[in-house]
Amino acid sequence: MNNFFKFLKKMYLFPLNALLGVTTTATTATAGVPYVGMGKVFITQPYTVTIPSTGVTNDIVQSVPIKAGWLVLGTIIKPVTAGVGGTITLDVGITGGTADGFDAAINGETAVGTNLQSTPSDTYPAAGGFLAAADDTIDILLKSIVSAITTEPVFTIQAIVIDTN
Repeated sequence: MNNFFKFLKKMYLFPLNALLGVTTTATTATAGVPYVGMGKVFITQPYTVTIPSTGVTNDIVQSVPIKAGWLVLGTIIKPVTAGVGGTITLDVGITGGTADGFDAAINGETAVGTNLQSTPSDTYPAAGGFLAAADDTIDILLKSIVSAITTEPVFTIQAIVIDTN
């Protein structure tokens, strides 16, 4: 092993191993992530949501199914088709809890290619996430429409999750 790699191993591998709780010797490293932690932190598959042109204020579109025991840290929303029709405002949250808990006042006419996500100041992320006591869904609430929707907004939405089960 050349000196550069010895330096990297000494400066980065061993301190990182100590932080992760990895047992090391002068030549080997074992363990890493505990087996029980494997697959517990993940991002859900993208769910496609269309806000219908017949939508009216306070309509709810159930979007991402969540399981009891999941701690949802936030959401990621990507416009697929920008909505057209005056002003379309959407909230993302749990309608049985805080309807705008993950994101408040999303513009339904957001341009394709713009990624929207929960921020640390949104209600659920600020509280450390939403822990589902029972199976539920993350919902999109049609907060307001100023005039008729002529082009339906289409989004993909994903949740960032820790499975506490």
